[in-house]
Amino acid sequence: MNKAVRISILMAITTLAFFGLGIAAVNAQVCSIGATNYATLDLALAAVPTSAATPTTIKLLANIDYSGTLTFSNIKVTFDLNGKNLNVNGDFYGLLVENGGNVFLSGIGNFNVTGRIYGTYINAYGDKATVTNATGRAAGVFARQGAELTVLGNVTATDEDGVGAYAGDIYSLGTKITIEGTITVPATGTYIRVGDVNKSKNDYEAVTTKPGYFTYTDGSNTVWVKNTGSAIAAVELKNMEIYPNPVKNELKIENGELRINKVEICDLSGKTINSQRLNGKSVNVANLPQGIYFVKIETDRGIVTRKFVKE
Repeated sequence: MNKAVRISILMAITTLAFFGLGIAAVNAQVCSIGATNYATLDLALAAVPTSAATPTTIKLLANIDYSGTLTFSNIKVTFDLNGKNLNVNGDFYGLLVENGGNVFLSGIGNFNVTGRIYGTYINAYGDKATVTNATGRAAGVFARQGAELTVLGNVTATDEDGVGAYAGDIYSLGTKITIEGTITVPATGTYIRVGDVNKSKNDYEAVTTKPGYFTYTDGSNTVWVKNTGSAIAAVELKNMEIYPNPVKNELKIENGELRINKVEICDLSGKTINSQRLNGKSVNVANLPQGIYFVKIETDRGIVTRKFVKE
């Protein structure tokens, strides 16, 4: 190596040191698009084409801690997690998706978003996102105006008056949120808000629109939360029987060892007609008009819904 080359290398190293960078930092690549590696996630996102018909795959090469709101505006991305974790900590939103933006996940790993106000803000129809876990102060997750959001893990709201999952706002445009894990809110918080309607954990529809999930809706905006009851509880609930069916006067409930806390009678639209604490093992339905109804039975191991015919 001649003297001029050695001087050039020395000058380059000195310049890097001046800016607080070492050789390892220069060589570090955190993600890639195809054969091109990137030192930062922002550089990779800047390379994603706008208005594309299909998502661009960004493969994680290292765990990434991202500070600030991660924004997808008019770009579509699939994160190949590749066994890594992408953790976002935003100063307002954790994740913002707008203007036809999409973000999806593949592979094993986690895409966790935390926002000082909202964990997610999915803005409008055509905007779609998937995350692993989401946390926010005012709302764990928020989607509006027909947007779609899937949470593969858990949702948490931390403010005392925070909302776990918030679908829609004043607009009834069919916003959809699916949560595979649990929702955690303070005792004074709101479990779910759909449109301008607040829902408690047990305030789900008698008839689900997604098998295996609890459905919370205002008739347009919907949040589905996976029924994560234990296998034992699921078997016990499955074996719960009602009889006679059709019924004229007394609807009997065979509950085994399950303790029944409350029983609701609902019509086919899911509207609650009657709610009562159960005395014994039967419900008086003599005053109901003839027709088809649902009985929603809240037990110490979960909630089960059964259909019956009133003669």
